[in-house]
Amino acid sequence: MKLRLKILLILVVLLVAASFQPTPTQAQNPATWTIMLYSTADTSDIELGMMLDINEVEFVGSTDQVQFVAQVDRTTADPSWTDARRFLLTQDGDWQVVNSPVIASLGEVNQGDPQTLTDFVLWAATTYPADHYALIMSDHGGGWTGFGWDQSDGDDALSMLELDQAFSAVTTTLGRKLDLVGFDACLMAQFDVIKLLAPYADYAILAEETEPAMGWAYDVTFPKLLANPTMTVADLGTEIVKDYVFSYAEGEWAAQGNDRFDLGIIDLAQAAAAEEAMTQFIGVVGANSGDVLSAMGDARNNALYFGGSTPDEAGYFSSIDLVHFLNLLIDLSENSAVDQAAQSLIDATDNLVVYHESSTALADSYGVSVYFPANDRVYQAYGGAVAYPQQVPFMAEWQNFLGVYYGTAATNVPVLAAEDAVSITGVFPGDVVSIHQPPVVVFNTNGQDIVEVSFSATLMLDETTAIMLDESPLESSEVGPDGEELIDFPDGFQSNEFTWGVEMPVITDGVVSIPTLLLFDRESEDTVIISGEYTPQGGEPLTAYLIFDMNTRSVISVWAISGTGSTPFNLTPNLGDQFLPTWRYLDENGEYVLVPADSDPLTFGAEPFTYHYEPAVSGDYILTIRMEDIAGNVYLSNAAVTVDNEGLDVNYRGYTDIAMGISFLYPWDWPTPTFYLDEEGGYEAIISDEESNINIYVIAYDGASDQDAYDTMIGYLESLEVDDLTYDEEAYEDVTVYGYPGTLLPYYFTIDGESHLGAVLSVYVPDLATSFVIDLDAVESMADEGDAVLNTMLGSITFFIPPEIE
Repeated sequence: MKLRLKILLILVVLLVAASFQPTPTQAQNPATWTIMLYSTADTSDIELGMMLDINEVEFVGSTDQVQFVAQVDRTTADPSWTDARRFLLTQDGDWQVVNSPVIASLGEVNQGDPQTLTDFVLWAATTYPADHYALIMSDHGGGWTGFGWDQSDGDDALSMLELDQAFSAVTTTLGRKLDLVGFDACLMAQFDVIKLLAPYADYAILAEETEPAMGWAYDVTFPKLLANPTMTVADLGTEIVKDYVFSYAEGEWAAQGNDRFDLGIIDLAQAAAAEEAMTQFIGVVGANSGDVLSAMGDARNNALYFGGSTPDEAGYFSSIDLVHFLNLLIDLSENSAVDQAAQSLIDATDNLVVYHESSTALADSYGVSVYFPANDRVYQAYGGAVAYPQQVPFMAEWQNFLGVYYGTAATNVPVLAAEDAVSITGVFPGDVVSIHQPPVVVFNTNGQDIVEVSFSATLMLDETTAIMLDESPLESSEVGPDGEELIDFPDGFQSNEFTWGVEMPVITDGVVSIPTLLLFDRESEDTVIISGEYTPQGGEPLTAYLIFDMNTRSVISVWAISGTGSTPFNLTPNLGDQFLPTWRYLDENGEYVLVPADSDPLTFGAEPFTYHYEPAVSGDYILTIRMEDIAGNVYLSNAAVTVDNEGLDVNYRGYTDIAMGISFLYPWDWPTPTFYLDEEGGYEAIISDEESNINIYVIAYDGASDQDAYDTMIGYLESLEVDDLTYDEEAYEDVTVYGYPGTLLPYYFTIDGESHLGAVLSVYVPDLATSFVIDLDAVESMADEGDAVLNTMLGSITFFIPPEIE
């Protein structure tokens, strides 16, 4: 049962009062509303959620003013009934079984056939006439790719052309538009869908993002309609949106860490004006495509995208928020004509959206999305270049926009030799690495309109089997004119570095543990994703993705794909169901090759799956830098290393900084170090435990002597913004650090009344002409732990000449 029972209890009195039930087999005098529910529950992966929705509506029940009519087609998975049936949903408190009288048993029907939809809507309108008609369609949705995959009929779905056929037949026969069409389905708020619906309905309710399997909050919204049947269509739609978002924002869904959902009501009377504004925008961009190519690429690359819970399929849907893209384009473009056209399209889109609401993670969601593959390679790879014009010929102008964009990119962005585009110039300290001596990969990029650079580490099991155990996006960012941080890679030659921690993520059910790869969703800083194959007990396997909370490292939700071209849906695993991660590696063209993990599967049990990090398996690895530009050109550079983690103390890991020329050990479970330039011109690295109870600061200054180093240390101490700073210069200790003399000085201070102990070291390294100040402080209660960290660190420090100095 959905977690809205507190609200439902409040509504019981209202529902009891609405006790009139119309005769199900006879047409009534025209009601105020007839709500038609077209439920393609012949989809085993979300059938239970869709049947709960029907029970929710039945819990509300029809009255003489508001009639709820449903056609429900089920799968063979439910032995109680598997055919298609029509109901007038009468009030019933049973949340498990549909008890309303069956108006008609249709046998097995194909709900992916436009005639089936046409027949239902005309039957419902004729049998249950009303002043207002609302059609709500429930199942998987995929924007322009279609809606409603009927499992018993070969996964046949309603294409855009078939939906157009059905709606045309319905409105022609009725002689009027529908008041409202709603898709209780994923990813349907694309401009394509809005344009299709505009001739046939007054309003539409659509989601840009994927929807949870339980769908809309029917049990919360429809009692409001019963209480006020004369509410306007816009008001009803607004209530549906509000209740949907509230039900997930305040319920268990959000509590589990799921924060990607939205819904909006669209005024279809404004579609023509929006289409005109889009036509003008496309024309202006076409006339200025060379001037704004880079701006468009960066805007597309940073725009909010949808369907990211299944990252391998995100390119298939390639759905981004239209207004967010246009806002970014205005910020980045220096072409006033393009800016004005973009603003006009924003204004027209705003007029389309009566009311839209979203979760906090979708703050840049404005209610209307567009199909916009990142580059021509993606457009071609997923069949969009062929299928898109065929399925939505009425979007020819937008297809022309995509063609202009991809064509301009292909013309303006040169194809480079791989070694000229990206090259690994060195791996420090060498070709044998470990958790104590992590490799620093030094590489150069030299491209134009770069949209992605990433690092990967792949274990070579044999000549034909490989496992990518790390893939990290190497993001370059800048702050845009409106203050938004944007991913943006500079053109031309750039020298870069990346340090790999020589570790691997491992997923476990508590019994079986499997090395795997974490996929990062750029839209979320709090979750990571593991791809694989989900197999329910006695069922067929599905491509699936486990969503993990990065703080707890526990799985919080499972999303799946039932077949090629299907849309993402969330599922609830049962005890005993299994999951096998997918291993992957890059081929010579930079494309991903996916294979099932060579392991026993994980089994869902009482405790959720978790992941953790372990030292990477010893063996031969390929380190890769992958770069992709706006035109879809992909470049790779590889380096071979050997990992030797045998016999090492796994309580510590190495930190190597080739800018400072220093390396040392610090605790394994501490977060990744950060570094920056301080106000005095020193290069500073900061490493802390999770709660910042113990902190290490390493600062490098230009120096010429031991005295310089000592004076710098004293100046550093005096600059600390703490309370009751106390130290005694006579209490110093002479130490030797990697063969160099140094001075270690203890000190004490308080912050917010809490006592801290510290020790600061100064050492001058003539070979580097650098004075180092190394500071470790700890809260007094953790003095012993801090002392152990300091001793390990000092005993492991090495200095070296950085590669740039050689």
